[in-house]
Amino acid sequence: MDGGIEMGFRYYIGKVSKKDNLNMKSLSYFKKYDNDLNEYCFSHPSQIAEYLYELGKYFSIKEIETHEFFEDKKTHEHYNDDWLFVKTTKEGFAQIIEKYRKNTEKYYKNLYEDINSTPPKTKKIKVHIASILNEWRRGIIDISNNNPQITKSWKYEYAIFELIRLYKTFDWENDIAVIYGC
Repeated sequence: MDGGIEMGFRYYIGKVSKKDNLNMKSLSYFKKYDNDLNEYCFSHPSQIAEYLYELGKYFSIKEIETHEFFEDKKTHEHYNDDWLFVKTTKEGFAQIIEKYRKNTEKYYKNLYEDINSTPPKTKKIKVHIASILNEWRRGIIDISNNNPQITKSWKYEYAIFELIRLYKTFDWENDIAVIYGC
């Protein structure tokens, strides 16, 4: 996958323990025929990584630091042909947050330019306000103790705070951040 938009394809950020990564990274494509089939070999990406956050279908891994998860070329190709499964670093995670920040800034800059144009272009602004109002009406925050997420919104201006929370609480000593898509 080149990080483009595929119909129905969604991007996620997740984690894999460094211990599990040691067991998985050297899996061979041909081990699937062995009697000692490893529990991880050819599992769906969502069964390998612990889900942390859905980045959505419009996300792109272009300009994000990523590395191959599997050392075996055929296994890597298997997981990155119809799916995506790559490692990212602390810096790569920060790049995701920066991408969200830039997208939010660009969006609001465009809204500001629209309101200040002559005559003012208000349709996009009205749609934006209605969308935000609708989101607040249906509830975008979750203060319950059984859900660590602080927002249910995919809008960049809210989702960025969820990504920052994940970045700050991620156990970089014991886990590896992964980006996967399916």
